[in-house]
Amino acid sequence: MLYALLLLACTTSTGSWEGECTDGSVSIAIQMELEEQGGDVTGDVAFSADGLTYDGDVEGERDQEDVELDIELSVEGTSVTWAFDGELDGDDLEGTLDLEYVVVDCALERD
Repeated sequence: MLYALLLLACTTSTGSWEGECTDGSVSIAIQMELEEQGGDVTGDVAFSADGLTYDGDVEGERDQEDVELDIELSVEGTSVTWAFDGELDGDDLEGTLDLEYVVVDCALERD
């Protein structure tokens, strides 16, 4: 029973995450604070690039190791939604972020 609880705790997306999203020419620092309940994921996100920081909200779901998130933020007064599609492996979260004009690879680690 304890082993099952520890395994479940290791596979949750809950926590503070930091990393970078890049395609080689575009580089964006990312920080997320996620909370997961029953597979539903919510939280806050901050993106930093070129000396600017954008804050937003996260909603999505996790099914085993698959994580799909919609990230909603305001960029220069315009509301945008970016889609993150990734895979959770313990304290690593890797995937892609669709910025509408380019898809970038992301690698995050849990703090």
